[in-house]
Amino acid sequence: MLLLALAFPLGSQAQYILTLSDVEFSNGTITDYKNTTEKDIIIPHSLGGETVLHIGTYAYTLKFGNSAASLEVKASNLSATDFTFSEELATSTKYYWQIIASDGKNETVSGVWGFSTVSNPIVSTVPSTPIIISPKMDTKAGNIEFIWSVVVDDGGLENITYILNVNATEYEVKESTTKSLNLPVGICKWYVTAFDKDGNGSESEHITITLSN
Repeated sequence: MLLLALAFPLGSQAQYILTLSDVEFSNGTITDYKNTTEKDIIIPHSLGGETVLHIGTYAYTLKFGNSAASLEVKASNLSATDFTFSEELATSTKYYWQIIASDGKNETVSGVWGFSTVSNPIVSTVPSTPIIISPKMDTKAGNIEFIWSVVVDDGGLENITYILNVNATEYEVKESTTKSLNLPVGICKWYVTAFDKDGNGSESEHITITLSN
């Protein structure tokens, strides 16, 4: 999915600079255009000594393609200054885009911008959720072996780190899905989070059990 921000600056490259006699202008806002027949215009930053804050209602046209000389219209009559289209782009390709703003009487054409896609985009997925195996029921205090399932991750199991959280204390576990701890009588709250090498994490269910004599 590609999102393009259609930011269109005042004073783009054009042929004709608007004057106060060309527009209806009040309180920093151009409310209408008149006396202009040129298709390419520059809107100045001030008119009659007053800063131009708003330029009225514009409709935007987005042109897009992989050749700067032959861009195609991808969307027109846009009122927002951003546009998202979901078609997939080719890898290792240079793309170009351009914006045309029109008020129905005049239009202003932007420059042509470009960007390149990478050759092999890397998409990292979140590890699968660890499944709690034991203990899930009340048990005796002392040496407790915490056991959970192996997770699945596109980066390989060798890149997985587990964080075992027992009563708000964290224990790092690698290349294993078990951890033994000696715990006293009382409430035991525990869960496991699996992290891959990119920092993506998935968390197991939270278990609360009672450890007794």
